[in-house]
Amino acid sequence: MIDYKKYILILCIFIVGAIFISCEKEKLPEKKEFLTENAITLDYSQMPKNFIIKVEDKQPYFIVKENESFYFGINMKEDSTGDYGTIDIKWNEIELEDYDVLRVGYRTPYLISYNGRDYFYLSEKQRILEHSNLKFFEFTKERSSSDNTMIGFVEEPTEPDNMLMAEMVLSIGRGHAEVICYPGERGKPTRKETDDPYYYYAKEYEEDVLTLAQDIEAEVLASKDEKNGEREILKSGTKFKKLRTDNEKIVDLLMEDGRVARFEILKMFSEPDGFLMINGVVEKDLFKELGNN
Repeated sequence: MIDYKKYILILCIFIVGAIFISCEKEKLPEKKEFLTENAITLDYSQMPKNFIIKVEDKQPYFIVKENESFYFGINMKEDSTGDYGTIDIKWNEIELEDYDVLRVGYRTPYLISYNGRDYFYLSEKQRILEHSNLKFFEFTKERSSSDNTMIGFVEEPTEPDNMLMAEMVLSIGRGHAEVICYPGERGKPTRKETDDPYYYYAKEYEEDVLTLAQDIEAEVLASKDEKNGEREILKSGTKFKKLRTDNEKIVDLLMEDGRVARFEILKMFSEPDGFLMINGVVEKDLFKELGNN
């Protein structure tokens, strides 16, 4: 005898499954259509060999290069708090949708062509310049790559191989250096090589004073042009101003008599905040100004 109840149950399960699959397909978001109306033509043949330009949000561009042409555009979407957001990017066949970017509403977008490569910067300029952040992308025909770095523009850039940028560097107390950069590997801003290996602190720190809270032995150079100095006991109360760093383990401070005191720095990692050991002494114990913070 045929068990009709069994077949009816199987049929019901099949029908319910078909309805569920149909509903799920309806929920799938459709691929966003990139708008190309009112596109601005950007003809590379009419531009300098290397260039950097500020681009407009939600404005499509028609890129014309030597052997190809395509559309480029961005759509920046800030969240209600302003701390987060996303961006849609189209570059030729590359389409990134809802790409997470911190504080996207506070960023300025730039397109860069440098030595035959194309880069896209999302620059954020913080109130405290040394805390500025940069999101950078490299575009090729088939793919894109991206990364972040703690660096920001000091002034509006006009030449990609001569970008004046604020970079966080090793410092006793607050401090950053202003360096000339170009787009390096994958577009990362990279300091141009110079004969001087040091990073000099920005002018805004010229009036900052550091005062020894205890005696300390340090290497003292007769001037900033000297490469080596003599070991000397520096007395408590000695005052310095910020000069430069090698951004690895040395900070040079300018003394009132024009000599340079060289301090060896060791970064210590701790919770909740790390700290510096300076010539074997904790930073806040060595300088009065840091102990008051």
